[in-house]
Amino acid sequence: MRREIPEFFSNLMSLVVLFLANNSLSGAIPYWLFNLPALSVLDLSMNNFEGVIPPLIQMKSSLFPSIVNLARNKIEGPIPTQLENVNVIDLSLNNFVGSIPAQMGEIPAIRSISLSKNKIHGPIPESFFQSINVLQVLDLSNNSLSCTVPRSLGNCKSLIYLNLGQNKLTGSVPEELERVTSLRYLDLNGNEFEGSFPTVIEKFQELEILNLAGNRFKGRIPKFIGDLYHLRILVLASNSFNESIPEGTTILGYYYSLKFTGAHSEIVTKGQTRFHLSVYSYNTGFDVSSNALSSKITEKIGLLNGIPLLNLSHNSLTGLIPQTMGEMISLESLDLSYNQLTCEIPVTLTLLNFLTYLNLSYNNLSGRIPTNPQFDTLYQDGTVDVGKKILVRYS
Repeated sequence: MRREIPEFFSNLMSLVVLFLANNSLSGAIPYWLFNLPALSVLDLSMNNFEGVIPPLIQMKSSLFPSIVNLARNKIEGPIPTQLENVNVIDLSLNNFVGSIPAQMGEIPAIRSISLSKNKIHGPIPESFFQSINVLQVLDLSNNSLSCTVPRSLGNCKSLIYLNLGQNKLTGSVPEELERVTSLRYLDLNGNEFEGSFPTVIEKFQELEILNLAGNRFKGRIPKFIGDLYHLRILVLASNSFNESIPEGTTILGYYYSLKFTGAHSEIVTKGQTRFHLSVYSYNTGFDVSSNALSSKITEKIGLLNGIPLLNLSHNSLTGLIPQTMGEMISLESLDLSYNQLTCEIPVTLTLLNFLTYLNLSYNNLSGRIPTNPQFDTLYQDGTVDVGKKILVRYS
């Protein structure tokens, strides 16, 4: 049985706020709903609406932000070209097609635009970044956007949240972005950005979340990352960063890492992909896997004694496994596989009482494998892999 929006709603001329989210409603959204004379907030998210919406959406200006939230439906067709008195619009997780209309960036006083997870292609319109704008949230992730990021992005001086992840964007991160000093969330993962680590990031002193994974960045990971004192989540996996991991104690205090999909987090740990519902309910960890990092693992790695997850796999790290890893007392998952580590497995790893996953395979380790009740348990349930090369296990 289809549950649609009742026709009598069209007579509610004084209706200011309408919340119908998560009600299993379906069918097409009636056009008259976007033109009710007093309506300032419309939330139809998390339903099963389909079809197209009109090119004109008109809200009533009021003392609080006017909002249009149509996220998580099955709406198709082009994105509306005319938005009047709209401060916040969320069209994410639908089936919108075509390019982003230039008119959307010309809306006065628009603060938040979310178009993630649709079927949008083409460039990001220059009109989004006019010199006079109050844009605070821009989420265009998980589409097929191409070309380079406009340099005029630096005009968005109020921007707090920027997510351009999982598109087909190319080139480098524009230096003009350094003017956006209020940025707290920056996600550029899964594109084709190239060049060295973007130096503009040094200007983002309020930055809490940074995801550059899955691009073509190369060179050194800069030490200034350790000066971003608010940084809590850092993802650099699957690039071509090389040389060594910065050794400053500050960076080791703040070098946490997750993998994100939109505002939802995805973390690879214990050999499996886990999902977390919110970016602010996360496990901390350290992940710079699948790069070209070389040299030795610093002894200061032991200072990361509060993290449960450490993944340095698929690099070119050499030397010994530091004895200080035994001081990482909260560690639950440790993956050092596919490197060039040598000599024995340090006996201090037996001090990691919470360890439930260990992968040291595909290195050049030799000698005896430490034994204690914790390691014996790992062997029994198959969650340890130390490889076979000249390793001897004593009972």
